[in-house]
Amino acid sequence: MNPPGMSFLLFLRIVWMGAVGFVALGLLVLGVLIVLRFLQERRLRRTLAMRRDAHRTLLGWVNGGAAEADLKPLARMQKRDLCDLFDEFDQMLRGEAQARLAEAGRALDLERHLLFRLRWGPAAVRVDAARRLALFEGPKTAAALEAALGDGNVRVRLAAAVALVAKAADAGALARRVLADGRAAIPSARDFLLALARKDGALAATLLDEVPEAWCPPLIGALAEAGEPGAVAPLARFARPGNPAPVRVAGLQGLLRLRSRQAWPLAEAAQDDPDEAVRHAARAVLAARPAARRDDRKPAPTTNEPALEALAR
Repeated sequence: MNPPGMSFLLFLRIVWMGAVGFVALGLLVLGVLIVLRFLQERRLRRTLAMRRDAHRTLLGWVNGGAAEADLKPLARMQKRDLCDLFDEFDQMLRGEAQARLAEAGRALDLERHLLFRLRWGPAAVRVDAARRLALFEGPKTAAALEAALGDGNVRVRLAAAVALVAKAADAGALARRVLADGRAAIPSARDFLLALARKDGALAATLLDEVPEAWCPPLIGALAEAGEPGAVAPLARFARPGNPAPVRVAGLQGLLRLRSRQAWPLAEAAQDDPDEAVRHAARAVLAARPAARRDDRKPAPTTNEPALEALAR
């Protein structure tokens, strides 16, 4: 048997070795974290530098000051980063500059990459690909987006419709195809309805008399957001008694957003309406009255923001 003192010394030695081991392990982990942080920061600096160079190159290209050979460094970027860069430019450009941006996308194989993702990706990837393909024109892209209108996922179908609506020869047929999806499409339909209202406000206003009741509020909202002056008359009609409460609320809110003076008498008459939502909307419209312009011909894009927030609640 070991003397008690020897056992205690052995115990202390084990504790000491364990403590040293834990300290060494902690230092090792700390060193690994420092190295990883260093590599991450270096990669971030390289990415930012590459993005700045790519931004300058693409800006020169759309302005006509760069050759196709100058685009080659952009091919080394990850496709996700390249897509984000093209999205950034696409939101700012129109006309010939936007067409040149699409040329650069084809030269960098971006269009083919998006077509592949539209066909084979999961639903979220297909939605993203359809949205980005709006930049490109041509029979191959148009055919792929037309095929996506028959996708099994409603969000993919709507993203394809948004991409097609600006270039559609028959926007009415496209809109009726989207409306055929029924109520399931309504929660995701805002972007399409807004794109339709901006392309052809008169057509969108006409559709108010064709669509099912559930589609009226989002379509009215899109017409108002697009600032379509031709929507004042139908919106005033839908804001009157005899229509369902959600439609009347949307009509009042739309007239307020369009800053139409027709909103005031309708709101005054609705202050004692049996429906609480209609009364609330009417009071919010009247609260915004001093800030609104009394002219139906040129609606302004903004109005009394607190009143709009009250309407949204």
